[in-house]
Amino acid sequence: MRERKEAKQLSLALGRLPKGVNKGDVAESVPATRGALSRWSKGDRKMSHDVMHPIAKLLKDAFFTYSASRADYGTLSFKDDKRHKADLFASVIDQQQQESERIAKQQIAYQSMIKSDGYRTSKDEQIIDNYFDEYAEEMSAELTNFFIECDYNRRDPMKIFEKVNDKIGG
Repeated sequence: MRERKEAKQLSLALGRLPKGVNKGDVAESVPATRGALSRWSKGDRKMSHDVMHPIAKLLKDAFFTYSASRADYGTLSFKDDKRHKADLFASVIDQQQQESERIAKQQIAYQSMIKSDGYRTSKDEQIIDNYFDEYAEEMSAELTNFFIECDYNRRDPMKIFEKVNDKIGG
């Protein structure tokens, strides 16, 4: 069975509930039973849009909120590499590694991208695809690092997103 990222983020969010909020309150916000909440947090059942949003609103947990939007809109996921610690230092190092790998592939990919369609080979197409895969992986590492740095410094990443979106017209 495919891991449900929103289930993992719900489980983590339930472990850091805001003061005065308990799991019963979370289940009631949907409305659902505590058993259903447990199944969602374990990934035994998929949460629908109608379930995730009231929970995200109540919890005000940026990681879960982003995961809810990822599930709805197909945005990039957080980087989850079991071989690395899930802390600020590991996320910075991973992000730097991803950026380095993308830069290494970028110039080669650009040489393939500038070729006219009639002159691109299947190898060129593969190079381009690999570059975009690497780029998306780097963005995932960047996003993970951003959220971890915000958490470490007690900043709400969703408020930062709102501020930037307002500024750039998003």
